[in-house]
Amino acid sequence: MKYIDIVQDFQKYLREISNSLYLVMDGACFEDLPDNLRRERLKHISLYLENVDPDRSRSGPFLVEIGDRLEDIFYIFRNHDVGVFWIWSLSFDELCKHLRSINLIYLEGSGVSLFRHYDPVVLENIHGVLLPGQKKRLIGRADGILIPCDEGDIRKIVIRDDVPSSSGSLRLTSKQVEEVELRHITVRLRSDILKFNDIANIHYSHESVFKAIRWSHEILKKRSKPTMLDYYDLATIYCLYGEDALLRSGMLEFLETAQFPISDARALLNFLCQNALEKESIGV
Repeated sequence: MKYIDIVQDFQKYLREISNSLYLVMDGACFEDLPDNLRRERLKHISLYLENVDPDRSRSGPFLVEIGDRLEDIFYIFRNHDVGVFWIWSLSFDELCKHLRSINLIYLEGSGVSLFRHYDPVVLENIHGVLLPGQKKRLIGRADGILIPCDEGDIRKIVIRDDVPSSSGSLRLTSKQVEEVELRHITVRLRSDILKFNDIANIHYSHESVFKAIRWSHEILKKRSKPTMLDYYDLATIYCLYGEDALLRSGMLEFLETAQFPISDARALLNFLCQNALEKESIGV
């Protein structure tokens, strides 16, 4: 989502809290973000440590103080991807210190990885699987995090002050990592799968697509190195026909066979339709 896409109601809300509002921007979305920020005299700092290579730092995350410059920021960067807003009552330096402390995340089974908390999609996917203590570690002493979502909407993340924070680096279990991967696949495929809304005259919500991806994941566990196309094919079949029809048609037996190709979605759909014609009880 671009800055220009944020709906007016939320722009008004952001203006009301602008004195305690900060923005974390992704330098990789710009040719030279720090140069842009300097020219516009916006207070900013790289969230990488000072000894990082300048080229790498330029494409990394930057913390920007908004203050009374919200309108300027919306205009200057109107055609760029939106960053993540933080509501923070303490000092600029303290927020910088906190954000640097969550730059890395420990993934069980994979080790330490860079946490792109300044990417709204990444943050939304990871936040969705966190336990309260982990969420508290993410938010720290912030009054909230604002994540831009679809259609100009903004989601606010908050947590009660009395929730104890997990200690050390933010850590995800292998189960949480798997859940994040499924959410990422859902985001990548959702817009394509939702095109079937027009074809089938049925509304598939984000939740229904996520359910389809989760179902596909259970099928694909039995296969080696499933591709994004495999997920797309299976999720599409699930959305169009539903699990009951797949069970009654015997299609699941073929899908669960590792030797049966998934790559040709048209052949799978034709097969299912043929079974439906032969078994009128399916009702598709």
